Amino acid sequence: MDKGKPLMIVIIALLIVILGGLAGLTIYTVGAFSGRESGAPPADKENIPVTTYDIKDSFKTNLLKGRDGKDHVISTDVSFTVSAADKKANEAIMGELAESDAAIKSAVLSVIRKCTAEDLSGADASETLSDKILAALRETFETDMITRVYIRSLYIG
Repeated sequence: MDKGKPLMIVIIALLIVILGGLAGLTIYTVGAFSGRESGAPPADKENIPVTTYDIKDSFKTNLLKGRDGKDHVISTDVSFTVSAADKKANEAIMGELAESDAAIKSAVLSVIRKCTAEDLSGADASETLSDKILAALRETFETDMITRVYIRSLYIG
């Protein structure tokens, strides 16, 4: 038997193992970045209900004093979206929210009152405020079904 033949078989076997590992890693990575587990069927986004909850009243409150030392007030309107796994879960969370107007307003006001006029004057102020309100609502209702917060209007005076 030729001495080079066993070495060639080992090299080919190593190449097959390496290529198989790279293929598996690629499949796993693509699955992870698509928001689902590898091998799982894609989610049917059309069947996942998304409902917008409009907070009826505007929020008008004082802001914390900032570096300028002046009193400032804010007036803003807020909405958020709820996305549940199915229609029944969506109806359940929307029912809970409808009965929890005071808790919703309290969560939003607790975020707003911790802000200064300077905090809300930057280019990304609405986005930052939205993210903070989203976190407060999720914490209040202990759910991730609240998916996004929209600042419909924002006035600081």
